Amino acid sequence: MRLGIVLTAIQVIVFFSFVSLCTFHPALLQRDALGIGVPLSFLAGLSVIACGIVLTAIYVAVSNRLWERAE
Repeated sequence: MRLGIVLTAIQVIVFFSFVSLCTFHPALLQRDALGIGVPLSFLAGLSVIACGIVLTAIYVAVSNRLWERAE
């Protein structure tokens, strides 16, 4: 139960940091991130999505391990 709350809090912090960055520093997100025409906003958005996927994988791995111990 606590793990879910902690991982949710991490995702909320990551998401609202991205939204705050978009709101208060849009010029920063318009910069070319890799020198190949990819804006920083695109990479930041992908990072938010990737964070959600990684946190979900962590939750599933820990939950499955605990479930197997309980059986």
